[in-house]
Amino acid sequence: AVGRNWEALQWAPEEFQADPQLVLVAVEQCWCAVRWAAEPLRVDVDIVLAAVRQNWRALELLPSEAAELEGVASAVVAHGDFSLESASERLRACRALALEAVARDGRQLEFLPA
Repeated sequence: AVGRNWEALQWAPEEFQADPQLVLVAVEQCWCAVRWAAEPLRVDVDIVLAAVRQNWRALELLPSEAAELEGVASAVVAHGDFSLESASERLRACRALALEAVARDGRQLEFLPA
């Protein structure tokens, strides 16, 4: 069912929510599916990248350490609509994300926490 409809992951048994291949299929359909992934998969680099490449706001649904995974910060900042100004305080405090954002656009400095 998840292969045809990513929302099925919400009602899937825990063992399905913990299956990396199944979760990746759902996330590739829609980044929102990360909210129903089992906790360990919420910091799996492939799943996180699949989500943030669609919409950087997927990071708001994931643990803080997801933003520190290899390649995630650059994938997030690559979105033309990403700005530290519209990111949560938690994401603004993420060092990797802040460095990448400021490297792309120095004006992002003004949105970093004091």
